Amino acid sequence: WNTIWARICYLAIIAFIIYFIIRYKWYQLRKEHDEDKIRFFINTAHDIRTPLSLVMSPIEELKTQNGLSEKAKYLLDVAGANIRKLNAVTAQLLDFEKIDSRKAKVNIEPINLNYLLSEELSCFNNVGEKRGITLHLQVPDEQVVVSADRHLLELMLDNLMSNACKYTNQGGKVEVSLTENKSKAVIRITDNGIGIPEKEQKNIFTNVYRAENARASQETGNGFGLLQVKHIVEMLNGNIGFTSKENAGTTFTISFKRIYDEPVIHWNPNNLNEALNEIRIPSPVVSAVSESKDETLLIVEDNDDLRNYLTATFSVEYNVVSTISAEDALRFLENHYPDIIISDVMMPGIQGDELCSMIKNNPDTAGIPVILLTAKTTH
Repeated sequence: WNTIWARICYLAIIAFIIYFIIRYKWYQLRKEHDEDKIRFFINTAHDIRTPLSLVMSPIEELKTQNGLSEKAKYLLDVAGANIRKLNAVTAQLLDFEKIDSRKAKVNIEPINLNYLLSEELSCFNNVGEKRGITLHLQVPDEQVVVSADRHLLELMLDNLMSNACKYTNQGGKVEVSLTENKSKAVIRITDNGIGIPEKEQKNIFTNVYRAENARASQETGNGFGLLQVKHIVEMLNGNIGFTSKENAGTTFTISFKRIYDEPVIHWNPNNLNEALNEIRIPSPVVSAVSESKDETLLIVEDNDDLRNYLTATFSVEYNVVSTISAEDALRFLENHYPDIIISDVMMPGIQGDELCSMIKNNPDTAGIPVILLTAKTTH
């Protein structure tokens, strides 16, 4: 035990242990740094969500005014487009928070992938045209249905399609294909863009990571997207993999268990006013604005600015009653029955979706239409 070779072995073992301790500490520090970065971004997203809504709504209202000059319309369009970009980033961060912590509510239902992929590709048509990229979809004639959460599938596809378009140069192409067998549905998203360097491929599903060539490009990114995609696929009991070659392109392959149930048909209103128009109860007064204000609107919103803005906007047509919490709203509903309820989703105490469930489970209030306000944005 006291020979020169024994001492060398002891030193090698000690060096080996020290090396792994340092590697572990480095990994822990990096993980803590990533978690701090994520927490900072998410806290910022929470803080700016409502102010962004309060800026966007007046801009949309101004655009409907008569007598605006072309320059004024252009400036409003520019402002609106940039606010929508911020809203999209905010929504992604808030969704990431729920998915990363596995707190996202999963609403499993039959989803027609043929239709969903077609709908998703149409959302990116403008992006493809602006960037000079060809988008192509290939789906089978046979209906392919999986059991999944529609919102989570849309988030997954948004991230993968956004990356494919973002890192594909002008003149390139993005192909989306759906194949199936008796037991599985397989989605492939292929681009001929910048690809992922081989030495970095093992890192793309880790916290807040962007490949070196992605960072060197002029495209912005936060590094959350593919981690979010991985978590979504795991939550839906699917599998994900990829192949990539630098400067040649990338293919992501996602598979889910196939089912043979009928898909659920969804209705997705574009905005709050459209939703109100769809569910508005007919008024005996033949007028766009009811002078008698026979209809009552209950607004449940904890943010003072947004609550005041909604009250001012809808008080022209409705008797507006506003409360700052779901608890106050429930007390109001014990003796009053409004025609429509608008509620924020994220509130202290009882959340908006919980309030909606309580309203729908009460026979006295089940027939009242409820609109939930959320940070989710669309293309």
